[in-house]
Amino acid sequence: MGVDNQGNTSDVTHLYNPKPLNISESLSFNGNDSKIDIDNIPFNTSQGSRNTIEFSFKYTGGNKNKSLIEWANSNRIMFMSGHFGLNTDAGEIIGIPSTALLDKWVSISIVLTNGVQPTPENTKFYVNGVEQETQAFLGKKEPKVFNTSPTLKVGNGKSTSTNTYYAFQGEIKNLKIWNTERTSSQIINNIDDSTTESESLVGYWELREHTNHKVYDLS
Repeated sequence: MGVDNQGNTSDVTHLYNPKPLNISESLSFNGNDSKIDIDNIPFNTSQGSRNTIEFSFKYTGGNKNKSLIEWANSNRIMFMSGHFGLNTDAGEIIGIPSTALLDKWVSISIVLTNGVQPTPENTKFYVNGVEQETQAFLGKKEPKVFNTSPTLKVGNGKSTSTNTYYAFQGEIKNLKIWNTERTSSQIINNIDDSTTESESLVGYWELREHTNHKVYDLS
């Protein structure tokens, strides 16, 4: 149960937006063949380590299955059957309902645990700086272990089992990777902040423009 900034309660906590998002010059993805490849990301890859991935987006693709971020091992952050979160490539989403995330700019921060099976207990979601109640949805079989890889595909993904592409439709801005867990106060105090002064910030891409599907790290 959440409370918005007028004191009203609701079933989702991401109605509360303590700091308006200042979004400009984002990258658009057409839901077809748009994508960005990012290589050589120095994630923390030790067993049980925590990484935080942050970005802002506006999703205009309806309620279809669409991928925003995909790792080389087919784990992906995506919209799937009315939910949004980390897909374990096993028919399961660890995340939150997606209805309140559609057709508006939102800021997402996700804390991921490396080298383990993702669960609602070890995967944290923040929407506009507010921590959400993370759940497991759509489970069909045992989720796979999540391992970070140094390469990300932004704006598209592909199912290894069905050969289906999940091309994102909308806009993405300010992708950041931290090789540690960000705290609630750090997240809420730095929504859409362009600062790059942090030892644990290992990747920052503004996503304003690209050259041959490549973008450049500003960290």
